[in-house]
Amino acid sequence: MLLKPEVPSRYSEKTLQKNLAALHKRDPKLVERICLPVDGSHVQYDQQGRPHLLHHRTAFALEVDQATSARLAAMARESEGKALVVGPGSLALAADILDANRLAAVRTPARRSRKNKPRRDSTGKITAWDRDPWLVRLALMSRDFTRHLASGRLTIKLGVDLLDCLEDQATPQVLQHPLAEKFNSNELELLEHGLREKRALVCAGTLFVDDIAAELHERAYSVFTLDHLRLSMEEIAHTVRAFAPKVVFAVNYSHGLAEAFEKLGMKLICWEIDPSTSTLKPFEGSSSDTFIFTYRRANESRYARAGYPNCQFLPIGTSTERRTPASLPAEEVEKYTCDVSFVGESMHGQALALRDEFVRLFVGAGGSAEQAGALYQHVMTEQRSDFSTYLVPALLDEQPDAVQSVLAAIRGQNLDPAMLLAESAAAEKRLTYVGVLGRFGIRAWGDPGWEQLAERGVRYAGAAGHTQELNKIYSNSLINIDISRIYQMDMVTMRVFDAMACGGFVLAEYSEDLAALFDIGSEVDAYRTLDELIEKVQHYLANPDEARAIGTRGRERVHRDHTIAHRLDTMLSAAGLA
Repeated sequence: MLLKPEVPSRYSEKTLQKNLAALHKRDPKLVERICLPVDGSHVQYDQQGRPHLLHHRTAFALEVDQATSARLAAMARESEGKALVVGPGSLALAADILDANRLAAVRTPARRSRKNKPRRDSTGKITAWDRDPWLVRLALMSRDFTRHLASGRLTIKLGVDLLDCLEDQATPQVLQHPLAEKFNSNELELLEHGLREKRALVCAGTLFVDDIAAELHERAYSVFTLDHLRLSMEEIAHTVRAFAPKVVFAVNYSHGLAEAFEKLGMKLICWEIDPSTSTLKPFEGSSSDTFIFTYRRANESRYARAGYPNCQFLPIGTSTERRTPASLPAEEVEKYTCDVSFVGESMHGQALALRDEFVRLFVGAGGSAEQAGALYQHVMTEQRSDFSTYLVPALLDEQPDAVQSVLAAIRGQNLDPAMLLAESAAAEKRLTYVGVLGRFGIRAWGDPGWEQLAERGVRYAGAAGHTQELNKIYSNSLINIDISRIYQMDMVTMRVFDAMACGGFVLAEYSEDLAALFDIGSEVDAYRTLDELIEKVQHYLANPDEARAIGTRGRERVHRDHTIAHRLDTMLSAAGLA
């Protein structure tokens, strides 16, 4: 399936304006919000022009099959004429349901009761709720809704307007779009349990966002998801005013986040868990209600220099609800059982893209492509000689003044040239280490970049799903290898916590933080050099029971000290919300 970002011709601006005119008669403020600036890059289209929602590099079809639509239409007919359709793409689905039930009503002659009263109208009234204004706009571009809107049979609710449905005394039948459970779990929980006194906005994202929301639910918070990177500032402000949260929570920091919520008078907790190729801009506010927690001790000083008032180190953790030991059915034993495994991207494609980006930026800042290529090769060659020490920044600092001026111009664009090169170096390190372990038949899960190591004995096992498949891999690999990115060998990766939570034995790259969090040799083991990695793999292959015993003790330690619940307790306490 080939996806493309361009909006297909089936979506009409003329149709949009016609629908907005009809909607304006009933809800002019909603029309204003639908017309606010919004990012639509998360929606792409196949060759037939059908929309797909992109999430964590996976495309989910928004259109609903006929069987599902018919089933939901039947449920709507039994809802006493009132239903709420929830989820991404809900507006188009609601119209499908109304059309199906209108046809059903036409085909079925109306019966009259003994009192000669007509039977209840089976078309009913439907409210369509979607958190995403771009999807609402797309639906309004795709077909004519004016009849449904003018008759009052169709009502549109956007974002935080979901609260209006909670206040409705006659609770409607909730009909879920097939993607609702995946993308709107917080809002479904809100519909089921109602609005609680404590409320939190959780910024949309991928890793850890659902875990944080689940832990907030456990602490009696109502949670609403905020698509902060795609919404206009006006819509964000409207959401804050309507939902009245005690705190906004974000996984990973983006520029302007602190200033935006300071202006709205909101307390912000941000947990940084991933590296960034952008430089950190100075904090332009003065609020002490922004709390940054970073996975690397080295980043504390970076935030302090940028003027952030509250920043502290907080290691990554794991969800012991999501990460558990997994036994295998007979048909999956061969697929997941192995002596040595590595789960993670090869980073090969990403490294090539960042290399090209470095050259483009270098030329744009006044250098030449030849200079950029030569500098790239020099840095990679020197770094390749010692993967146990991060050399890239020092190698750039050694460059002559002419090169330094170009690098300074790149930094002026809020980009870190060292980080652009560091990702390439990190990819080379991963490929080198995994390639050397090919002699032990290591199985690599991730992107197809691992296939280039097949001749060295590395077995590419495909992509690893982020749900139960990871548990199966970690639980059934005798040795789970951890390889840190070369520019952050001082931190403990998510892979370590996740594998240990599954009871898997982890052989990780040594760092002071690893030694501070776990008992090395008892709960986890570590290597410092490539030679030591090879020696320890050989040792544990010869002593599998020792590896399994370490894995068991590691899991106990994670449960005791390193869960998402532990981390959230720390953050809420620091923010005065414990």
